Amino acid sequence: MRLLKSKKVQSILIFLLFTLFAIYSNLPILQRSLYTVGTDLPFHINWIVGLAEQLTLGNFSPNINTAFLDGFGYPVDLFYGNITILPASILVALGLNVITTLRIFSILVSFLTLYTMYFASKRITKNNVASIISALLYLFSNYRLRDYFYRGGIGSWISFIFIPLIFLGMYEVIKGDYKKWYILVIGFIGVFLSHILSAVTVTLVLIPFVLFNYKAFLRNSQRFTRLLLSVISTLMLTMYYWLPLLEQMSSYEYFGKNNPVFNISTSGNFPFFEIFSMSLNNEIVIPYILSASLVIVIISRIFINKVKFDEIELMKGELALADMLTLTSIFLVFLSSSNFPWVVFEKYFNILQFSHRFLPFAILFLSLSGGIYFYYYYSHSKNKFRFAFLSFILLSLVPLNQMIEYKNNATIFNLQTYDIGVGKEYLPIDTDIEILKNSEKSPKILSGDAQIEKYKKKGSEIVVSISTNSDTVVQLPLIYYNGYSIKNELSEKIIPIPGDNHLITFKANKSGIYTIKYTGTTIKRVTSFVSLISLLFFILFIGYSIFKKSIKKK
Repeated sequence: MRLLKSKKVQSILIFLLFTLFAIYSNLPILQRSLYTVGTDLPFHINWIVGLAEQLTLGNFSPNINTAFLDGFGYPVDLFYGNITILPASILVALGLNVITTLRIFSILVSFLTLYTMYFASKRITKNNVASIISALLYLFSNYRLRDYFYRGGIGSWISFIFIPLIFLGMYEVIKGDYKKWYILVIGFIGVFLSHILSAVTVTLVLIPFVLFNYKAFLRNSQRFTRLLLSVISTLMLTMYYWLPLLEQMSSYEYFGKNNPVFNISTSGNFPFFEIFSMSLNNEIVIPYILSASLVIVIISRIFINKVKFDEIELMKGELALADMLTLTSIFLVFLSSSNFPWVVFEKYFNILQFSHRFLPFAILFLSLSGGIYFYYYYSHSKNKFRFAFLSFILLSLVPLNQMIEYKNNATIFNLQTYDIGVGKEYLPIDTDIEILKNSEKSPKILSGDAQIEKYKKKGSEIVVSISTNSDTVVQLPLIYYNGYSIKNELSEKIIPIPGDNHLITFKANKSGIYTIKYTGTTIKRVTSFVSLISLLFFILFIGYSIFKKSIKKK
């Protein structure tokens, strides 16, 4: 028993426990020879494979992914942050097949999700047992599991790693050690670069949270200063992504801009009470629900005696926090339901596409309060080991339920190069995919007395040798996006323009070799430099803070 009290031994045991549960939570995809699930999965696999191809070509800052659209290219790396899927792409680039890569990546993401939730809960509750339970409730939430296994939404699934850090960072700024404001920045950057719509949603959740705690900022101006510093740091560190994104969005007409596929007032909405009743069924194939364990968390509060709770060592006062989190969760579920009048706010919030995007934060808060409530029952249990063991068994039934439902609902997985998502959001509106399928995959002379002598394509870069006796118009097998550049062998710049089907077209007025590649816009290059410098300062600041703290301890 004395050995178990050692912090080093506890850390090793927690590491082993989390590794075991990370593997166990992914049993559905480990038990089959084929990776056969997820409506958005083909899109994400194309993305991972295309990014891996760019890495093998020596392009470490890719923007146009030519794994899409049979080489014509899709600007997935301009419109979505790719940092968080980079580990998977590196494994593929090193020669690992994509199915094995996804299985390894799934376990890694699950482990990190467990650890960040545990870390956040431990910082807030100072209780090991409560924090472990919170982490497991969070890991096994149906919404998170379905997000990956039945939707294939890798970006929003990865964002679950960072959401606890955002809440912890905000907690530190408002109530805890405001000098740890950088936790908020790390969390926000992670969510921002994993799934931008989750970042928008968490901002909407945090704004009233900040307003309700305005007194904390009035009492100590340093807290507000740190909050402001967090906002500025996040914007500077992610500027390389969001400013070029806005530039691209304003540079051409695209499907998602003119033809939104989803509507927040109608897409995937369920009545408020139905969300809870479906959650109790624990059916992972039902979209946008909590899980039975999280509904039980709410019910369990009824039987907690506040006086007895405050008698528990280290937990006095934590019941108020847990209750606040539970009530906030219930309100977030209401926001996610069809009972909330989203039709009134549709004009302003339709960018979110689905109201269920508020559920991850309800899950976060219920997992935190669930850990606290659990510790109450654990503390008053006569046989603590038996109580803990039975609790683990109940939680572990969730993956078993997944495996049954997964097996019954999985379909054969086929990778399609033209699968760019249901809404084709960022495809130019004048690009017809059916025409692309029948288009030539090589340069084409549209006018002029000329011929193509040599042609080489490497990712989104094309080198073509043209022999011409007159002004010649050439069409290339690449969709035009702002940032492409063309130079001849004399380094003279030629301006590319979008032609038929939005393919790159340019004028060649002399014979020679022409190089076409995506070099990015001026805004892209400047913001990349700004973000890089900001990152260096941010790392130095964190390093200095840790060093300063270690010196004080000595």
